[in-house]
Amino acid sequence: MQTKRKILIVDDESRVRRRIASQIAYRDYFELAGEASNGLDALEFIENNPVDVLFTDIRMPYSDGIDLTRRIRRDYPTIKVAFISGYDDFKYAKEAIDLNVVTFLEKPVMAEDIDNALKQIKAAIEHDLESFYNEKRLKETYRDSRPLLLENQFTALLQSQTITDAMIKRFELFDVDLTKGEFNVAYVAFKQTLDFQTLEKTRVFLINLISRLLQKFNQHFHFNTMNGLGIVINAPRIDGALLEETLNEIIARTKDYQPDAITIGVSDTFKSFKYFTTMFNQAQHTLSYSRYLHTSNLLFYSDVSQQQPKRIMITDEEFSALDYVLKFGTLQEIAKTFQKLEDKLTGETQSMIDQQYYVVHFSSVLMRLSAQMGVELNAFLNEDFLTKVFQFDTINGLFEYIKSCALKLRRHREASNQSQSTKLIEKITGYVDMHYHTPRISLDEISDTFHISVSYLSVLFKKHTGMTFNKYLIKKRMDKAKSLLLNTDKKILEIATDVGYPEVYHFSHSFKKHTGKSPKEYRQHAK
Repeated sequence: MQTKRKILIVDDESRVRRRIASQIAYRDYFELAGEASNGLDALEFIENNPVDVLFTDIRMPYSDGIDLTRRIRRDYPTIKVAFISGYDDFKYAKEAIDLNVVTFLEKPVMAEDIDNALKQIKAAIEHDLESFYNEKRLKETYRDSRPLLLENQFTALLQSQTITDAMIKRFELFDVDLTKGEFNVAYVAFKQTLDFQTLEKTRVFLINLISRLLQKFNQHFHFNTMNGLGIVINAPRIDGALLEETLNEIIARTKDYQPDAITIGVSDTFKSFKYFTTMFNQAQHTLSYSRYLHTSNLLFYSDVSQQQPKRIMITDEEFSALDYVLKFGTLQEIAKTFQKLEDKLTGETQSMIDQQYYVVHFSSVLMRLSAQMGVELNAFLNEDFLTKVFQFDTINGLFEYIKSCALKLRRHREASNQSQSTKLIEKITGYVDMHYHTPRISLDEISDTFHISVSYLSVLFKKHTGMTFNKYLIKKRMDKAKSLLLNTDKKILEIATDVGYPEVYHFSHSFKKHTGKSPKEYRQHAK
């Protein structure tokens, strides 16, 4: 027995909702998930209940169908949307096309119109299933994807110490120009608990998704790694919002295929492909933050790292590798890097002065790391670091000491990053507390103000406050409204304006939903 697709009906006219609901009741393919009278209630419903299809009126109080669908497209990209309108001029046709709306119903809505709409929606859902989830199509896509030689070129770059112009020119053999535009690198990591067969099927599914959804960019490429996938995106100018939206859709559709299978780390945007290896490492190590931030499945380097500058500070290869691994590597990677440096140093047959050169540069990595963290190293260790370093008689003792200092700094860095996210959300909630009375305050505005992505902001806000942004904003407004009702003689219309509601009806509706009483009843009951 197939699973029925769940429909949410959103319209401020109850008779319209009843008419559509009556046509859904006897369907084998669909079932009614719920009803809402406005966009705000609809969003709250969707946050807490699975929905596959949305029938929404265009003109409604508080939040209209256009605004609602924009939010749906951003946060729930797989939901199919049908517009309902009481107007005959089709002036919303362009918005409907831009928002990928399946169909458009005119009021008064007739049974035949609803039947046709449901047929169109069913066809759209089945087209998605065929396009995104059909196993045969996935295998064909994988077989017909980019030639293996092109993928090998990207893999070879990752193994190179330095990327030269000649290496980049090789891609011209595959009609690929990597000398123009802007680039982003994304690293898709698979969940380690996936068995081999599931991992490889998910890999095929992802390759299909990438091939289809990234077509909106000028160029895109993928290449396999041991435990994930690398993605290169190239465009004349990278649209950060479009990139975030597309990667979120990749995550959402992958969850439908294999729940909690992947996380994605994204590098900063860069212009020269000579930085490809550095930016791939940046994207890969961005995911190391998820172990202690417990945030979204999509992480941008610009969101989780405050380290500046990003260029290599020490030219010697071994020391720059240590600098990097101390910031982003696992404990095993740190131990391996230390061992490699120690082996090389103990194998030196030159004079002691050469070993001192290594010691000084080796120590400078920790000093640079502590400086970037804003930590005074001697005070942090409660001793003079360099004096201590040159007191060691053996190389083993020296390395054990420096390694212990490095791990202390590493733990301090992790705690500091957690503290930074707490400070950021305190600033954001403070901003909301100061501007709650502004009618147009939104996640998008706050995202622009604090220069972080909407996805990261949403996750961070709920993690630290225990509620969504909308619920926090409404609670703040309602608390202030209750205080004004109890402690002032202001008219309800004035109070509505004071707490950010231009329409008194919208305010009264929200207040009663929040408290169980109308503003007038609340004031009278208190007296």
